[in-house]
Amino acid sequence: MSGRLTSKSDVYGYGVVLLEILTGRKAVDENKSGQEKHLVEWAMPFLTNNQRLLRIMDQKLNGQYSLKGAKKVASLALHCLTENAKLRPTMKQALDFIEPLYTSQIHSSSSITTSPYRSPVLSLT
Repeated sequence: MSGRLTSKSDVYGYGVVLLEILTGRKAVDENKSGQEKHLVEWAMPFLTNNQRLLRIMDQKLNGQYSLKGAKKVASLALHCLTENAKLRPTMKQALDFIEPLYTSQIHSSSSITTSPYRSPVLSLT
């Protein structure tokens, strides 16, 4: 909003990416109208309520994800997308918050796939 890029801008962008992962939607979808056009505006009301969160989850996941993990990712996205940049977490805090989710997935070997870059990729299963 200020027109300046800062580390807190990166955190906001990370929150947008988390929303894209959860919902399977683009940050801006020109094919949608009104509030649905902008992912953040559309999704924010759903992130604060666990029952509503389920309504925006990517249907292509077919429910094959941890509800607890999805709630934690939604909570992190909500914090990263806080309007006041001073209230957003640092990127380190965001990564420290999400790392246990990734670590718990490593111990469940069926939930990890290998990317073309040869590093484990977290799936929401």
